[in-house]
Amino acid sequence: MLHVDGVDLRQTPLRTRKQVLTRLLEPSAFVQVLAAIDAPPRRVFDSLVAQGFEGVVAKRADRPYRSGKRSADWIKVKAQQTEEFVVGGFRQGNGGRTSTFGALLVGQFRADGSLGYMGRVGSGFREEVLVAMRAQLDQLVVDENPFSAEPPDAKLTTYVRHELVLELKYAEVTWAGQVRAPVFLRERTDKSPHDVVAAAHDGGAALSTASSVPASDAGDASLLAQIEAGRGDTTLTIGGDSLKVTNLDKEMWPASGDLPPVTKRDLLTYFAKMGGVIVPHVANRPLTLTRYPNGVAGKSFYQKQWTQTMPPFVTPVALWTDENSADGDYLLCNNVPTLLWLGNLADLTLHVSLARTVPEPEGASASTTFGGSKSQIEKSLLNYPDFLLFDLDPFIPEEGETSVQKNALTRAGFEQTRRVALWLKELLDSAGLRSFVKTSGASDIHIFVPIVRKLTYDVVRAVCNAIAGALVATHPKEVTTQFDKTKRIGKVYIDVNQIGRIKSLAAIYSPRANPGAPVSMQLRWDEVAQADPLTYNIWTAPDRVTAVGDIWAGILEAKQDVRSLVDL
Repeated sequence: MLHVDGVDLRQTPLRTRKQVLTRLLEPSAFVQVLAAIDAPPRRVFDSLVAQGFEGVVAKRADRPYRSGKRSADWIKVKAQQTEEFVVGGFRQGNGGRTSTFGALLVGQFRADGSLGYMGRVGSGFREEVLVAMRAQLDQLVVDENPFSAEPPDAKLTTYVRHELVLELKYAEVTWAGQVRAPVFLRERTDKSPHDVVAAAHDGGAALSTASSVPASDAGDASLLAQIEAGRGDTTLTIGGDSLKVTNLDKEMWPASGDLPPVTKRDLLTYFAKMGGVIVPHVANRPLTLTRYPNGVAGKSFYQKQWTQTMPPFVTPVALWTDENSADGDYLLCNNVPTLLWLGNLADLTLHVSLARTVPEPEGASASTTFGGSKSQIEKSLLNYPDFLLFDLDPFIPEEGETSVQKNALTRAGFEQTRRVALWLKELLDSAGLRSFVKTSGASDIHIFVPIVRKLTYDVVRAVCNAIAGALVATHPKEVTTQFDKTKRIGKVYIDVNQIGRIKSLAAIYSPRANPGAPVSMQLRWDEVAQADPLTYNIWTAPDRVTAVGDIWAGILEAKQDVRSLVDL
């Protein structure tokens, strides 16, 4: 019900529009009002899946109607599903799979008849299946790529004629059109390859506020077992990739309070469990490594450019650097093996750019040439961030103290920061902007507003400064944007200086080099008033995500055009 008796209802909440509709519509055999199910979402989901339903579709009851726009207010949460895929190539295996294969490259046919690449599957194959399928593959080898686009790491791929059809189970199809966490079920000899046509995938959990797959299931059970069983130095097999890891029992974080020390083994276990939810948030974003070779108690160093040999599964990107007035290779963390490799390097915090190297999901039109000159990178996607960012940083000492050290967590400081975060949300809501919130893993709170990539870093920073200034005007005793640290004492500083092409910020779910191995954790807005950043650490974060899902999963689907805020 969008309009009635001359009244535009589009800005009223869904629950109000539904009440009006219920009063005015007489149900018939052809038209019915769907009743809301007033019960905990997880209970509804589990009940319906148990009855054989595919999943749940829902909408936030407090949200307006957005004409002609996709909105993350709608969610679709699917149960784990199965589907057929066509094999277009394979990658050579390592270790026990040297004579067979490490992973198969799969895809589905599009409406135009082309074979779209949809990822790799290396799990679920019994030994006898590996041997039999390799024999089939050897009869199908071709030189030409059968996919419509070149798959990642094409030089490591052997292409085959698209004659084999497999049934896979998987968690979701991501916004990039890739299957997440695929597992082989069986070969489908009863299906023709050209019958395997892509469905209208909507990005699965990319529109969900809670993933239907628990975080603990995102990690490969065999990988977790390898990490647990490894002694000192060992080689992990991850799908078709292998990774040598060292010093598994080296202490990365010392014991803190009731928490035990955190070893490199513990860190890799965390990354293996959480890889399925971490990678989508850091993929295609240039990394700044923060390495602690001897743990957080030792010296650390930043590393932006990579000049050494890297494993074949790691994706570099050459981009212009102002510091050197030349191109340099930065790293992208686009898969779980890369995440584990970073953990082995003692990169304890995942610092990533606010901008990405790919145009999806909204099809941004800036250049994908990132090197050659400063002018080139300024015209590229890496000069157009995905978010407005507000870093709320408390400079509030405990009672009786006269100063406060940045990032020192004080209860009084964090309590005030929570209040400021909620004030800022009210301001953003009044501007019609949806926002996402997370802890930093330290004393800060980070608030992200996903935006369509039409504004450069300089303009985005100016927009954030203007919004921050408006908040200071209404709460001058509690909030500041003063750069002078001596003028911040007793206030929460809104820092927008992390908005820049050469800047980076700790990613969601990233560990932090602070006592207790805390992590940067997503929150629902209704949790902020009671949030405690020390609750979320390497030990507890996987259970947290299992319980509530990946609240930020739909953030790139919730992009908003903020050009009207700067009169563009």
